[in-house]
Amino acid sequence: MQIYQEIYPLVVRDASVLRLYAIALVGAGKPKQAFATIDKAIKLEPMNPQLRVDRARLLTDLGRYPEAVIETDRALAQQKGFSQAIHARVVAMRRMGESREAYEWLLAVTDENSEDSWVIDSYAELAGEVDNLGPILGALQRALVNEKELTSRVSLNYKIGDVLHRLKRYDEAFGAYDQANELRRTPFDTELHTKHTRELMESWKAGPPTIEANANLQPIFVTGVPRSGTSLVEQILSAHSNVAAAGETVAVAKAAQKLGVAMKPYGYEFGLEGQDESQLADMGEMVVKGIEKLAGAQGEQRVTDKMPENIMQVGFLASLFPRAKFIHCIRDIRDVCLSCYRQEFSGFLPYTRDLTACAHYASDVAEIGQFWHELLPDQVYPLHYSELVLNAESEIPALLDFVELPMEEDCLRHHESDRTVRTASFEQATQPIYTDAIARWRPYEKHLQPVVDVMRERGIGLN
Repeated sequence: MQIYQEIYPLVVRDASVLRLYAIALVGAGKPKQAFATIDKAIKLEPMNPQLRVDRARLLTDLGRYPEAVIETDRALAQQKGFSQAIHARVVAMRRMGESREAYEWLLAVTDENSEDSWVIDSYAELAGEVDNLGPILGALQRALVNEKELTSRVSLNYKIGDVLHRLKRYDEAFGAYDQANELRRTPFDTELHTKHTRELMESWKAGPPTIEANANLQPIFVTGVPRSGTSLVEQILSAHSNVAAAGETVAVAKAAQKLGVAMKPYGYEFGLEGQDESQLADMGEMVVKGIEKLAGAQGEQRVTDKMPENIMQVGFLASLFPRAKFIHCIRDIRDVCLSCYRQEFSGFLPYTRDLTACAHYASDVAEIGQFWHELLPDQVYPLHYSELVLNAESEIPALLDFVELPMEEDCLRHHESDRTVRTASFEQATQPIYTDAIARWRPYEKHLQPVVDVMRERGIGLN
């Protein structure tokens, strides 16, 4: 990033370097600056289809899916059959909830048996909508044999696993997921994680002090383990006329960094020690403004932040926001661990790559979630995924009542919302509530013994 910043003034008229600079900006978490940089590159080379695809990908990252589709069409007009543009269009359409339409379009413009890696990835994106999976599986497997780049091999194994899962070839599917995770596995100290979690609970057992200056601020934090239903809950809440959803944000971390508030080990908790109330009040306002900006909040709208890891920061956040509400999403640990193991996360979540580590992490979250609920019963709401999907008509009104919002029928029809979901759970969150994800672990039961062992060790019941 620093290199590009230094040479940028010298190459501002070079579209290829501007493109690389935009990619660096994306990696640095600056999508809007990246967008502006790509636009400069396009002005220099308006007939470059690669730049159009890059712009489409940025639009998709920003949740502007219809615009992304238009941009890919421009790229395809410039270069017929450009496979990167085809893939970018499929991704954008799928994110819009138009998977079926995307598949029909893909069949019309490509060869189902193509060996082009971008075309293969396009079909793999839509594996859930494809009836004839044989050619796709064969193409993915051939691509894996020939692929040398590590990241691509990881991604191909996940895709092969997903296709095999749809074919109900569960043992083979697990083998593919296992290979994907083995290729990207990094150490995760479960003992240290549990130690810090329990130290955190001990430090807050007397209850959090409150920053009364922020009593008028009432954000909603949706927390839990990844794949525990956080996206679904946020989508339900965002269907309410008085709620704006920001997705997973780093607003808390950014505010703490600006104000010089130190993070404790493992990034779990921001300390209150040595901080005066006015500084913390400023931090609270900064956090909410950051969430509101990402959520596009209007007027008096409540805002949600569904960063799962905020479960570790409930004490601190409850101090900043004495009227905040926290939803702790709870799901069967076997389903959570399996879902994490099957998911190619873009972020650094090392515990998701090892079943034992994931089970310990989920157990720690369950333990501290129960602690917060007992400590702050008026602020922390334990929401069981299975109860939500089985009894939505009673659970959703109860959820809204807890966060002090009146019931609205649109929340029962959350899947009809035009809000975009940017996490790994977007497909599930934008569908009507279904029960298929309950006990999804059963076909993989024999492979989940490490999870069961941890659950027994930690005293978590098995149904």
